[in-house]
Amino acid sequence: MSRKQPSNLLSDLKVERVEKYARMLHRSIRLNLDEVDFFTREDLLQLPVFMHITTITRYHYICLATQVLLTKGDIVSKTRTGLCLPRHARSISDTPLAEQYAVTIQKLVERSSPKKAFGVMDIVDAWTTDPHLTINNKRVAVRGSMNRLIKQGIVKLVNEFEYKVVSPSQ
Repeated sequence: MSRKQPSNLLSDLKVERVEKYARMLHRSIRLNLDEVDFFTREDLLQLPVFMHITTITRYHYICLATQVLLTKGDIVSKTRTGLCLPRHARSISDTPLAEQYAVTIQKLVERSSPKKAFGVMDIVDAWTTDPHLTINNKRVAVRGSMNRLIKQGIVKLVNEFEYKVVSPSQ
């Protein structure tokens, strides 16, 4: 019976560990993100499966596990950052989210009080429709819409992180 060199044992252990992380992540994706059209690594960071691990280590584990899942075909890469389960692969549009949901976002923004500044996450928190989008998807869509809304004169930038609805008299 041949013995493996210690360095090979370590490599095998790492591969086994990464495959275990991939199985855990895949199970968590199916439980928590099964109904969403697509998700990002940012969304995967929010899954409870690795929440007990520090952020940088959690991100490292997720990147390794994601690569295994992509290789096995358990998830599909649709864009540079967008991932999805194989059954959702055809439903993803090439149109940016900010354009797809421009009307919804504008309505949510216009509901804000002109007297009070709001942030992107205030709009995301008010966005209760479209359960097929993750919070991160909605955040990206809202952030992508704000420059257009500023140019249209619907909102103005108060500071680096806050906006205000422009009242008709302004």
